[in-house]
Amino acid sequence: LLLLPPPMFAAEEQPLPPPQQQQQQYPQQQTAAAIAAKLEPVYLNRSVQQMLDCRDHEEYTFTMDKQLARNPMLAMLFENCVQRLLAGKVTSVRQYTPLFSSPNSVHPTAQAKLVNLQINTCVFQDDSGNTRPALFLWYNAPSSQFDLTSQLKRNYMALASVPSMVSVIAMDGRVLQQNSSSVAYMGFAMGSNIEGTHLGDPCHTLQRLFVLDPDALDEMLTTLQEGKSWQGQLRMPPQLD
Repeated sequence: LLLLPPPMFAAEEQPLPPPQQQQQQYPQQQTAAAIAAKLEPVYLNRSVQQMLDCRDHEEYTFTMDKQLARNPMLAMLFENCVQRLLAGKVTSVRQYTPLFSSPNSVHPTAQAKLVNLQINTCVFQDDSGNTRPALFLWYNAPSSQFDLTSQLKRNYMALASVPSMVSVIAMDGRVLQQNSSSVAYMGFAMGSNIEGTHLGDPCHTLQRLFVLDPDALDEMLTTLQEGKSWQGQLRMPPQLD
Protein backbone atom coordinates (compact mmCIF):
# COMPACT_ATOMS: atom_id res chain seq x y z
CA LEU A 1 0.00 0.00 0.00
CA LEU A 2 1.55 3.30 -1.14
CA LEU A 3 0.41 6.73 0.08
CA LEU A 4 0.67 9.92 -1.90
CA PRO A 5 2.88 12.46 -0.11
CA PRO A 6 1.34 15.23 2.04
CA PRO A 7 -0.66 17.47 2.07
CA MET A 8 -3.14 15.23 3.88
CA PHE A 9 -6.85 15.32 3.21
CA ALA A 10 -9.13 16.17 6.11
CA ALA A 11 -11.07 13.33 7.73
CA GLU A 12 -14.44 14.96 7.19
CA GLU A 13 -13.96 15.18 3.42
CA GLN A 14 -15.23 12.60 0.99
CA PRO A 15 -12.83 9.70 0.23
CA LEU A 16 -11.80 11.30 -3.08
CA PRO A 17 -12.20 15.13 -3.04
CA PRO A 18 -13.22 16.94 -6.24
CA PRO A 19 -10.39 17.46 -8.76
CA GLN A 20 -10.44 21.25 -8.24
CA GLN A 21 -9.92 20.85 -4.50
CA GLN A 22 -7.09 18.36 -5.00
CA GLN A 23 -5.37 20.70 -7.44
CA GLN A 24 -5.47 23.41 -4.76
CA GLN A 25 -3.97 21.10 -2.13
CA TYR A 26 -1.16 19.96 -4.43
CA PRO A 27 0.88 22.89 -5.82
CA GLN A 28 0.91 23.27 -9.58
CA GLN A 29 4.64 22.53 -9.73
CA GLN A 30 4.01 19.13 -8.15
CA THR A 31 3.38 17.13 -11.29
CA ALA A 32 2.04 13.59 -11.22
CA ALA A 33 5.55 12.36 -12.01
CA ALA A 34 7.02 14.23 -9.02
CA ILE A 35 4.29 12.92 -6.72
CA ALA A 36 4.68 9.36 -8.03
CA ALA A 37 8.39 9.56 -7.21
CA LYS A 38 7.56 10.25 -3.55
CA LEU A 39 5.03 7.52 -2.84
CA GLU A 40 5.24 6.41 0.79
CA PRO A 41 4.87 2.69 1.63
CA VAL A 42 2.75 1.99 4.71
CA TYR A 43 2.15 -1.75 4.50
CA LEU A 44 4.06 -4.72 3.05
CA ASN A 45 3.04 -8.33 3.51
CA ARG A 46 5.55 -11.17 3.74
CA SER A 47 5.06 -12.25 0.13
CA VAL A 48 6.14 -8.84 -1.17
CA GLN A 49 9.08 -8.74 1.22
CA GLN A 50 10.28 -12.12 0.00
CA MET A 51 9.72 -11.33 -3.67
CA LEU A 52 11.64 -8.04 -3.54
CA ASP A 53 14.06 -9.14 -0.80
CA CYS A 54 13.25 -6.17 1.41
CA ARG A 55 12.77 -6.25 5.17
CA ASP A 56 11.18 -2.86 5.82
CA HIS A 57 9.64 0.20 4.19
CA GLU A 58 13.00 1.89 3.68
CA GLU A 59 14.44 -1.08 1.77
CA TYR A 60 11.24 -1.33 -0.28
CA THR A 61 11.53 2.35 -1.26
CA PHE A 62 15.16 1.84 -2.30
CA THR A 63 14.29 -1.26 -4.33
CA MET A 64 11.33 0.36 -6.09
CA ASP A 65 13.38 3.46 -6.93
CA LYS A 66 15.81 1.17 -8.75
CA GLN A 67 13.01 -0.77 -10.45
CA LEU A 68 11.40 2.45 -11.68
CA ALA A 69 14.74 3.77 -12.95
CA ARG A 70 15.21 0.61 -15.01
CA ASN A 71 11.62 0.27 -16.20
CA PRO A 72 10.23 3.46 -17.81
CA MET A 73 6.93 1.70 -18.56
CA LEU A 74 6.42 0.99 -14.86
CA ALA A 75 7.23 4.63 -14.01
CA MET A 76 4.66 5.83 -16.57
CA LEU A 77 2.10 3.39 -15.15
CA PHE A 78 2.58 4.83 -11.65
CA GLU A 79 2.40 8.38 -12.99
CA ASN A 80 -0.84 7.67 -14.87
CA CYS A 81 -2.44 6.11 -11.78
CA VAL A 82 -1.47 9.17 -9.72
CA GLN A 83 -3.01 11.46 -12.36
CA ARG A 84 -6.27 9.53 -12.22
CA LEU A 85 -6.23 9.48 -8.43
CA LEU A 86 -5.78 13.27 -8.24
CA ALA A 87 -8.65 13.64 -10.70
CA GLY A 88 -10.87 11.70 -8.29
CA LYS A 89 -11.20 8.68 -10.60
CA VAL A 90 -11.49 5.11 -9.36
CA THR A 91 -8.93 3.09 -11.30
CA SER A 92 -7.79 -0.50 -11.53
CA VAL A 93 -5.06 -1.35 -14.03
CA ARG A 94 -3.23 -4.62 -14.62
CA GLN A 95 0.02 -5.10 -16.49
CA TYR A 96 2.70 -7.75 -16.79
CA THR A 97 5.96 -6.04 -15.88
CA PRO A 98 9.52 -7.25 -15.33
CA LEU A 99 11.01 -7.26 -11.84
CA PHE A 100 14.80 -7.20 -11.87
CA SER A 101 16.90 -9.21 -9.45
CA SER A 102 19.67 -6.61 -9.47
CA PRO A 103 19.49 -2.80 -9.40
CA ASN A 104 22.44 -2.81 -11.82
CA SER A 105 21.15 -3.34 -15.36
CA VAL A 106 24.45 -4.73 -16.69
CA HIS A 107 25.32 -6.91 -13.70
CA PRO A 108 26.27 -10.39 -15.02
CA THR A 109 23.87 -12.13 -12.65
CA ALA A 110 20.97 -9.73 -13.20
CA GLN A 111 17.75 -11.48 -14.14
CA ALA A 112 14.19 -10.37 -14.69
CA LYS A 113 10.92 -12.19 -14.16
CA LEU A 114 7.50 -11.13 -15.34
CA VAL A 115 4.90 -10.53 -12.65
CA ASN A 116 1.28 -9.57 -13.08
CA LEU A 117 0.99 -6.24 -11.26
CA GLN A 118 -2.43 -4.82 -10.46
CA ILE A 119 -2.74 -1.23 -9.17
CA ASN A 120 -5.93 0.05 -7.57
CA THR A 121 -6.61 3.62 -6.48
CA CYS A 122 -7.98 3.82 -2.95
CA VAL A 123 -8.08 5.90 0.22
CA PHE A 124 -6.12 5.10 3.38
CA GLN A 125 -7.48 6.05 6.80
CA ASP A 126 -5.11 6.11 9.78
CA ASP A 127 -5.96 5.47 13.44
CA SER A 128 -6.80 9.16 13.91
CA GLY A 129 -9.37 9.10 11.15
CA ASN A 130 -7.29 11.14 8.70
CA THR A 131 -7.51 10.02 5.07
CA ARG A 132 -5.02 10.21 2.23
CA PRO A 133 -5.20 9.04 -1.38
CA ALA A 134 -3.24 5.85 -1.95
CA LEU A 135 -2.34 3.14 -4.45
CA PHE A 136 -2.85 -0.53 -3.62
CA LEU A 137 -0.30 -2.74 -5.40
CA TRP A 138 -1.05 -6.42 -5.90
CA TYR A 139 1.97 -8.38 -7.12
CA ASN A 140 1.34 -11.66 -8.92
CA ALA A 141 -2.37 -11.01 -9.18
CA PRO A 142 -4.28 -14.09 -10.41
CA SER A 143 -3.82 -14.56 -14.15
CA SER A 144 -3.37 -17.23 -16.78
CA GLN A 145 -0.76 -18.12 -19.38
CA PHE A 146 -3.27 -16.91 -21.97
CA ASP A 147 -3.22 -13.41 -20.42
CA LEU A 148 0.58 -13.25 -20.63
CA THR A 149 0.68 -14.61 -24.17
CA SER A 150 -1.97 -12.13 -25.28
CA GLN A 151 -0.02 -9.17 -23.87
CA LEU A 152 3.21 -10.36 -25.49
CA LYS A 153 1.43 -10.68 -28.85
CA ARG A 154 0.01 -7.18 -28.54
CA ASN A 155 3.44 -5.79 -27.64
CA TYR A 156 4.95 -7.55 -30.66
CA MET A 157 2.31 -6.20 -33.04
CA ALA A 158 2.76 -2.67 -31.68
CA LEU A 159 6.55 -2.76 -32.10
CA ALA A 160 6.44 -4.43 -35.51
CA SER A 161 4.86 -1.40 -37.18
CA VAL A 162 6.71 1.36 -35.31
CA PRO A 163 8.70 3.44 -37.86
CA SER A 164 11.60 3.87 -35.44
CA MET A 165 14.26 1.17 -35.28
CA VAL A 166 13.84 -1.02 -32.19
CA SER A 167 16.46 -3.65 -31.31
CA VAL A 168 17.05 -5.63 -28.12
CA ILE A 169 20.78 -6.31 -27.80
CA ALA A 170 22.48 -8.40 -25.13
CA MET A 171 25.68 -7.13 -23.54
CA ASP A 172 27.65 -9.80 -25.44
CA GLY A 173 26.42 -8.37 -28.75
CA ARG A 174 23.69 -10.90 -29.59
CA VAL A 175 20.57 -9.39 -31.14
CA LEU A 176 17.61 -10.80 -29.21
CA GLN A 177 14.70 -8.97 -30.85
CA GLN A 178 14.08 -6.63 -33.79
CA ASN A 179 11.19 -4.83 -35.40
CA SER A 180 10.84 -4.35 -39.16
CA SER A 181 12.76 -1.05 -39.20
CA SER A 182 15.68 -2.69 -37.38
CA VAL A 183 15.74 -5.54 -39.91
CA ALA A 184 15.77 -3.02 -42.77
CA TYR A 185 18.76 -1.23 -41.19
CA MET A 186 20.95 -4.06 -39.93
CA GLY A 187 19.53 -7.16 -41.55
CA PHE A 188 17.83 -10.05 -39.77
CA ALA A 189 20.31 -10.65 -36.94
CA MET A 190 18.21 -12.67 -34.49
CA GLY A 191 19.22 -16.28 -33.97
CA SER A 192 22.24 -15.91 -36.23
CA ASN A 193 24.20 -18.45 -34.11
CA ILE A 194 27.04 -15.94 -33.83
CA GLU A 195 28.80 -16.34 -30.50
CA GLY A 196 28.81 -13.36 -28.21
CA THR A 197 31.83 -11.07 -28.34
CA HIS A 198 33.63 -8.93 -25.79
CA LEU A 199 32.35 -5.37 -25.56
CA GLY A 200 35.73 -4.06 -26.67
CA ASP A 201 35.68 -6.11 -29.88
CA PRO A 202 35.11 -3.92 -33.00
CA CYS A 203 32.70 -6.61 -34.25
CA HIS A 204 30.47 -6.19 -31.20
CA THR A 205 27.01 -4.96 -32.27
CA LEU A 206 27.12 -1.94 -29.96
CA GLN A 207 30.59 -1.00 -31.21
CA ARG A 208 29.29 -1.07 -34.78
CA LEU A 209 26.24 1.03 -33.92
CA PHE A 210 28.30 3.60 -31.97
CA VAL A 211 31.32 3.58 -34.29
CA LEU A 212 30.84 7.26 -35.23
CA ASP A 213 30.20 8.34 -31.64
CA PRO A 214 32.26 6.20 -29.19
CA ASP A 215 31.90 8.77 -26.38
CA ALA A 216 28.15 8.22 -26.46
CA LEU A 217 28.71 4.48 -25.96
CA ASP A 218 30.84 5.16 -22.86
CA GLU A 219 28.16 7.52 -21.54
CA MET A 220 25.42 4.96 -22.15
CA LEU A 221 27.31 2.15 -20.41
CA THR A 222 28.08 4.36 -17.41
CA THR A 223 24.40 5.30 -17.13
CA LEU A 224 23.28 1.66 -17.36
CA GLN A 225 25.78 0.62 -14.68
CA GLU A 226 24.06 3.12 -12.39
CA GLY A 227 20.77 1.30 -12.99
CA LYS A 228 19.28 4.14 -15.06
CA SER A 229 17.90 4.45 -18.58
CA TRP A 230 19.93 6.30 -21.20
CA GLN A 231 18.73 8.35 -24.15
CA GLY A 232 20.52 10.66 -26.52
CA GLN A 233 21.13 11.67 -30.11
CA LEU A 234 23.58 9.41 -31.93
CA ARG A 235 25.42 9.63 -35.24
CA MET A 236 25.16 6.23 -36.92
CA PRO A 237 26.40 4.67 -40.15
CA PRO A 238 23.91 4.84 -43.07
CA GLN A 239 23.41 1.09 -42.76
CA LEU A 240 25.01 -1.94 -41.11
CA ASP A 241 26.16 -4.79 -43.35
